[in-house]
Amino acid sequence: MSKKTEAVSALIKKAFIELMNKKYYMDITVTDVVNEAGVARASFYRNFKSTNDILESIVDDITADIEETLLPVFSSDDEESWREFLFNLIYTFRSRQKKLIINYPTNIPIILEKMNDHLVYFQDNIHYTNIREKYYLIARFGLIFMVLKGWTDSGMKESPEDLINYLMSLILAI
Repeated sequence: MSKKTEAVSALIKKAFIELMNKKYYMDITVTDVVNEAGVARASFYRNFKSTNDILESIVDDITADIEETLLPVFSSDDEESWREFLFNLIYTFRSRQKKLIINYPTNIPIILEKMNDHLVYFQDNIHYTNIREKYYLIARFGLIFMVLKGWTDSGMKESPEDLINYLMSLILAI
């Protein structure tokens, strides 16, 4: 991908996120995006097929960051590694989603479900050596996902530190 294409793609993603602060995901049109981004419709279609394609790309970016550190941490019981992973996950997620929750919270479940789909696909492509290893990862992933979903559904009222401490108590118990 050329630098110009990457720059246009980044503009479109940024515009899409801004639009998600203003309206429900399903109500965002390609016209809305090109107007917000200040790009031509042809530029949009050189980068994306649809508004759903933009959301998929944004979620790909988020999950790529998570997947890079996911497997080594998930198969570990090292508390320091877990805390670092959760710290990065929660603060990154919060910084990306805080505006959406305040302005248009109904978009958050869509993002979380798409993240879940990507991470489940990632997990399905791991080769496990035994049943404990397979379900150990599923249990930890499911726990984090559901707590993160509950946290966002309730408006992220607890501090990230409180959430990390709570998750650590559960993760270490599994």
